[in-house]
Amino acid sequence: REYEVAVTIADPATGTVSVVPPHAPAGDTIKITCQPKAHYEVSRILMNGFDLEPDEGSGTRDEASTYTFEMPSRDCELYVAFTPIEYIVNTPTVTGGTVTSNPTQALPGARVALDVAPSAGYKLDTLTVTDANGAELELYDAYADPFVVPTIGTNGEGIGEGIQNPDGTIPVIFAMPATDVTVNATFTRIDYTIQYSSRGQGSLTTPTEISYVGDTV
Repeated sequence: REYEVAVTIADPATGTVSVVPPHAPAGDTIKITCQPKAHYEVSRILMNGFDLEPDEGSGTRDEASTYTFEMPSRDCELYVAFTPIEYIVNTPTVTGGTVTSNPTQALPGARVALDVAPSAGYKLDTLTVTDANGAELELYDAYADPFVVPTIGTNGEGIGEGIQNPDGTIPVIFAMPATDVTVNATFTRIDYTIQYSSRGQGSLTTPTEISYVGDTV
């Protein structure tokens, strides 16, 4: 006797499923191929109520994935669910500050907020966000204006354009594309001036007029 595999897709508009062969005697190998729609991935696949594991080396995310099992001595019910992919925001670990993302994963078109926090004695130098193809995304400040790196002068004084909160953090916003993204940030040390004066007799040696936080003078 041959047994059948009945397929149910939670939302047929989100992907397709093929079963080869669709019916077979007990003991035969059955191969299932799940092909998500663009920007979707398999979120759940059940055979008679039990999870199936993908074949080794099978596709991930919006690529086709395959599953194999041995036909039991009964008809089978296959359930497959596809869900939209939440793409990843990769943030850097760099000297001179931190960048955190909220959220760290998002659907295409979702609003992503970056919190850029220079360390004491540092200022943000450059900030870009690139998609999986290397294209730079448009960045905005908290007021939805094009993002400008805050200009920090000598001694940490803010001058020129750019928004920096009183706590030193810099808000940045962008719209998530349909790929993972990578945040690239660099920070540079702030110049602090040293003024020397002397009174009375004697001389004063002035080794430097510019120093940085943490330097020994």
